[in-house]
Amino acid sequence: MSVCLLFRSCERSVGLFSTRGRSVGLFSTRGRSVGLFGTVGARAMSGTGTVEAPLYERWTELCSRDMVRTAEASQAWWRVVKDRYCEPWRFYHNLSHVHSMFLHFDNHRHKIQNQNAVAWAIFFHDIVYDAKASDNEARSAEMFHHFATENLQKPPDCIRETERLILLTKEHVTKEHRNKDRYGTKDKHYFLDFDMSVLGWPEQEEFREQFEQQARQNLHREIQHLQAINVTLGLELPAT
Repeated sequence: MSVCLLFRSCERSVGLFSTRGRSVGLFSTRGRSVGLFGTVGARAMSGTGTVEAPLYERWTELCSRDMVRTAEASQAWWRVVKDRYCEPWRFYHNLSHVHSMFLHFDNHRHKIQNQNAVAWAIFFHDIVYDAKASDNEARSAEMFHHFATENLQKPPDCIRETERLILLTKEHVTKEHRNKDRYGTKDKHYFLDFDMSVLGWPEQEEFREQFEQQARQNLHREIQHLQAINVTLGLELPAT
């Protein structure tokens, strides 16, 4: 998820995202699940160390299901994933965010058609993160492609599906996001909503119905906080 994109979007009076002048919703699915975090940003995503063990278990299970060629490759790439998400400059694109997405994944697993593709996308979607860069998503997809083609015994179409999911996080827009009266039910809709869920936690979570209004309020409050402490993210923060 691009922080720069979110800040630019808050300049608009309606909708957190706009495409060709049309207002779009932040979330595309509906229902109910249980949330974890009550604020946005680094304050919301603390406790990375407490989620490392369960994420490692998920990683090894996924590697086993998709038959990663060697145990050594599985271990080496886990270290890459862990080290990337623990980079000190990350705002909330860290292991806690990945863990939060997997908890939503667990709650909606029965609705997801290609569970392994979505799981790989969760692990790799923010593996490259530079707040000043505009190609994080493309580089993250490339890193997954490098990992998958060398280590996964899967056909190219399956690998491309995960790459497509990762690339969708650049804009976070589908046809369903553009229409407040339409809800998505495909893997891409759930994956994108898992990614955005941290922005709008009140007491209970699921997606557009629970998050939309609260997410707007949280984003504006976070921008005010960043402006007050003069945090520099390599972009011009919009006025709220």
